[in-house]
Amino acid sequence: MENEDDLNPKEKWKKLENNVDDTVENRDNEPYGTTEEDIVEKEVTDQVVDDEEPFTIFSVPEKYFLSLLASFLALFSAISVPIYLPVLTELESYFNVDTEKINLTIVTYSIFQGIAPAFWGPLADKFGRRPIYPLCLITYIGANIGLALAKSYGMLLGFRCLQAAGMAAAVAIGAGLVGDITQRKDRGTFMGLFGGLTLLGNAVGPLIGAGLASTWVWRSIFWFLVICASVALLIVILVLPETNRSFVGNGSVRPYRIINLSPVMVALHGKQLINYETAVATGRGLLNPPKKSSILRTFQLFLNKDVILVLIPSGLHYTAWFVALTIQSTSLTQEYHFTTIQLGISYLANGVGSVAGSVWGGRLMTLYYKRRAAKFKEQWVLDHGNDSKPDPFHFDIIKTRIKPGFYLSPIMAITCIIFGWTIEKHVHWIVPIIMTFFISITGVTFVNISNTLMVDLFPQESSSASACVNLVRCLLCAVGLAVIDRMDLKLGTGGSMTLISGICLLSLISYAVEYKYGLKWNQERNFKNNESGLLWS
Repeated sequence: MENEDDLNPKEKWKKLENNVDDTVENRDNEPYGTTEEDIVEKEVTDQVVDDEEPFTIFSVPEKYFLSLLASFLALFSAISVPIYLPVLTELESYFNVDTEKINLTIVTYSIFQGIAPAFWGPLADKFGRRPIYPLCLITYIGANIGLALAKSYGMLLGFRCLQAAGMAAAVAIGAGLVGDITQRKDRGTFMGLFGGLTLLGNAVGPLIGAGLASTWVWRSIFWFLVICASVALLIVILVLPETNRSFVGNGSVRPYRIINLSPVMVALHGKQLINYETAVATGRGLLNPPKKSSILRTFQLFLNKDVILVLIPSGLHYTAWFVALTIQSTSLTQEYHFTTIQLGISYLANGVGSVAGSVWGGRLMTLYYKRRAAKFKEQWVLDHGNDSKPDPFHFDIIKTRIKPGFYLSPIMAITCIIFGWTIEKHVHWIVPIIMTFFISITGVTFVNISNTLMVDLFPQESSSASACVNLVRCLLCAVGLAVIDRMDLKLGTGGSMTLISGICLLSLISYAVEYKYGLKWNQERNFKNNESGLLWS
């Protein structure tokens, strides 16, 4: 018989993976709580799960820390466009190009910002969150060095694409990380925190960019991003734990790849960690089966009709928000003669709205979930008696998540219209700036709703699911940014924002269809995937 000590590292690795696959395939019963439907059943029936096997070993403060860390990393993707807005006029002069070509650097960034996570997300689901983050950061750092040294418009455009391709994935990976450590009952709070602080970059970016450009030159913006991203890379290597449940389960399993192992995680939770092979063999640690998904998995998720219906309204409302931010940059400069510093300060209202939207929107989703779960339990007892446990397949998570959107959309439409017409009619600048506060609250909340729901629907592929959100919102945003200049010339600022608001309201038809048929479609998908051995919520 072959001695295991005589095997080279690659052969040992292959043998370990084969043992893992055999154990998973021959396992008769999954541990209670490994699937999202089991978690829902626990929540709506008040069932007590073995105290030794919590859903996650991370404490509430640790979950807040990890959500904030993921948000900080995703902030680089969100901040890289708005930090650039205050110097657009300066870049036109330096590279001797017109406004349309400079705007193209924003449009192409949005395109790559949407497409890149569609490939990074499945990799994070397959190989873990921790190995993918450093690759993204290294790419992003290299792109910013290229931008800081750019001497031609071609270099500027090319490195902007690379910048987006590198760090845009942090949004999808971060959402996956939050999905790994949260359950439906608290996912809204943490996803709101993650999404809101990530999109805060849209607000603080112009202020930082204006300050740097005024003190030094526009190149200092990209050197600033190089320094910050380098610090983030060091934090990831030392601190960030692996959270992918196929590798670490509830966090108590020691991953079998050293690249997935965090030094700080070993220091803090080393005594709690169990061997990966032990976890697979015994079912301890709530370990999910290994994933063998395709790198194109994000695109495959779009074959689910409810995915499109959920993401179109979210993407359009995000587009309206970002178009308003872009108009704010040009209009306050041209119509109200704001200086670079004044323009940066004007985005603070948007920043406050982003924070308020993240905190308020997250708590709103959590409170509404608990309310719906309580009503579901009460109705089940009335229909089936106290001895019958509620069936989680009948709990409508889709209605629970998207219901607030029907109230938020009219608020956003009204504030967008006021924003556009007050600028066109030269009303005092304070009015459109106040409107950006309300626009940002609703914009952040819409993105958080779609992110949270996609993770609820596809909890075992949360990064791929979040990449779908990113792809739709960024591509729609790119279209919006590409046409807004011509719309403004034809319709004026007021007419353009009115048209965009009308499109957002019409998109609620998609929500209405999903609201009516979403539970049925989700049940069909669950039934099909359970038959093939895949477990979904």
